[in-house]
Amino acid sequence: MVLSGEVDVGVANALIVEKYAASPEGKDLKIVWRSPIFADYVWAVQHNLSPSITKKVLDVSLFLSPQENKTILELLRAEYFVTATLEDFSTLQKALESQKPNVQ
Repeated sequence: MVLSGEVDVGVANALIVEKYAASPEGKDLKIVWRSPIFADYVWAVQHNLSPSITKKVLDVSLFLSPQENKTILELLRAEYFVTATLEDFSTLQKALESQKPNVQ
């Protein structure tokens, strides 16, 4: 909608913005703000899933090799997977908090 002129500004995933910015249609595209890098595309399991199944999901995800599982990783738009903790989301949390309207 930004490229077609329907709206003046928009928000999009960096992969989408970079794709359009590199295209002829995106030659006038201006990026006004980039969020800090943050954990993205999280896989999660139900809190009540058995520990053995949870471990299997984690092991399979971390086992995917860029050389041996290239097709799967490309379909998921990933290079590899890593474990994440709540701390990995602190940058995202700070960015969200900085954008909250100051309501009084």
